[in-house]
Amino acid sequence: MNETDQRSRNRVRLLARLGFVWAALIVARLVQLQIVNNDQFLAEAKKQQTRDVDVEPPRGAVLDVQGLPLAMSLAVDSVVINPLLLPNVDTAVMFLSRILDLNPAKLCAAILEAKGQKPRPSKSSCLAEPGEPTKKPSQFMWVARKITPEQSARIRSLNLEWIQLRTEYKRLYPNGRLAAQLLGGVHEDGKGYAGVEKGMDSELSSHIGLTRVAVDSKQRGYNMEVAEPASAGESLSTTIDRRIQYVAERAIEKAVKANASNGSIIVMDPKTGQIHAIANYPTYDPNVAPRNDAEVKLRQNLAVEVPFEPGSVFKVVALAAALEAGAVTGDTMLNCGERLFGKMPGEAHGHKLGVMTVREAIARSVNGCAIKMATLAGRDRYYRTVRAFGFGSPTHVELPAETAGVVHPLPVWRQNSIAYVAVGHEMMASTLQLAQFMSTLANGGRLVRPTILKKELSAEAKFLRTGFEPNNAEPQRQVIRPETAMKVLQILESVVLQGGTGTAAKPSGYSAGGKTGSAQMVDPKTGHYLHGRYHASFMGFAPLNNPQLVVVVTLNGANQMAGALAAPVFKEVAEPALRILDIPKDLPEVTPAPKKEIDPAH
Repeated sequence: MNETDQRSRNRVRLLARLGFVWAALIVARLVQLQIVNNDQFLAEAKKQQTRDVDVEPPRGAVLDVQGLPLAMSLAVDSVVINPLLLPNVDTAVMFLSRILDLNPAKLCAAILEAKGQKPRPSKSSCLAEPGEPTKKPSQFMWVARKITPEQSARIRSLNLEWIQLRTEYKRLYPNGRLAAQLLGGVHEDGKGYAGVEKGMDSELSSHIGLTRVAVDSKQRGYNMEVAEPASAGESLSTTIDRRIQYVAERAIEKAVKANASNGSIIVMDPKTGQIHAIANYPTYDPNVAPRNDAEVKLRQNLAVEVPFEPGSVFKVVALAAALEAGAVTGDTMLNCGERLFGKMPGEAHGHKLGVMTVREAIARSVNGCAIKMATLAGRDRYYRTVRAFGFGSPTHVELPAETAGVVHPLPVWRQNSIAYVAVGHEMMASTLQLAQFMSTLANGGRLVRPTILKKELSAEAKFLRTGFEPNNAEPQRQVIRPETAMKVLQILESVVLQGGTGTAAKPSGYSAGGKTGSAQMVDPKTGHYLHGRYHASFMGFAPLNNPQLVVVVTLNGANQMAGALAAPVFKEVAEPALRILDIPKDLPEVTPAPKKEIDPAH
């Protein structure tokens, strides 16, 4: 073999070895790609070839007793862009800021930040600082959420592939301010922050689903599959009657504007506990998000969340306890001028204190007699009666932030605490608790649980609400005997008849009863009672023999007594509410004038 042939063979061997090494490297790389790192590269490829899109179904509606919407969700568009697909950032900022009424500088900074760049100071254009991105660029950016239909139409007309419109849902309250504190409101993220929207958030909330979209190299979708199904929120049928709600809101607004700082009204069915209306004033428009602390405070449901010293309306508890104990009857004579514990707060002026019947004492709201009735019932029995009627405990209505009120434990009572509590001081209650109390009396002494739900929740909703925890709501119980409850109602009728403190509450064509209360307010700075400023209340029912309606009115910071302020509001609400509920009248509307006797001599 000559030298030339040997060199040729050596070159072939070298090429063969190189080829073998090259092939081995290729095989090793293929093993790495196809076997060792297969899962990682498949995930990256899938990430580039698919896009996960959240599917948001609507939040459940809140309906009134007739099935009409009080709160609902409307489908609206939101604007999304892929910053990496923008052909020109300046052009994008110009279009989007004009159509969506956005600040160009802030929009420019947001887009460049999504691209992983820092904006360069410039008043005329959107420029980025030179250099590599400071962080990993994002392929997704919200530009504007829940835009108007007009803005949506203009965006669609551009027909630009780097702009997407995604469907979201905007909460709408079609009746504006009607039942605002009852309904509450929702945050931008769709979570309730007050009222029914918060108290029943788990039932109303929808379950967001996931759709997986296959995309091409330009991120354009061509196929999709449901990765996780979505489910809409449960709609709630409430007991609220918008007609009665409107009447109550108009009445409380008129009363507060004339003579008080704020106020609330509750209209309730004493048989079922269903609430026809909860009205508060001042109020707000739930369609407008709160802009400051003062507007946030307006979201507070005064009737449910804020307790106060109820004053003379609480004398009815002393009456019920004494009647149940058999210590008095409606005709029992009491010495109301006897000062058992000295002068009480808010002692009524102008009363000719002395001996009078229990009926007259309640009609005229005499403190001394109320105190005597509580002491005749006995300290322990009176305390048990107060607690049995629900005072000092939440009613468990389906609303957030409910107050339990304040009833101090019996062991911490002072010697004269029974006197203070008997006239509605040294304790606190809410308007809702007074409505529960009045309804319990009107329901034959059986405790009523207030509710705003027309029907029970579904089994699934109940599970979401309570899980495996037991229901802590107190079961219905007989607080006083039915005959005692009827005696209380009959005595309370005297309050709205001639000589009573609540004659202005008497509805035309209906028998009724109730109790006024004018509790002096406490100065938060000094801790002493103020003169001339009251919690003016009236709680009442109608008709007498078969109560179908309970109305409780509370005016805080009132400048007059309850008989002049709160009692007329009861009449203003009760009369139309009884007509709306089609409750038949049980009295003639106009009492005929007595006939004059004719003197035969003339």
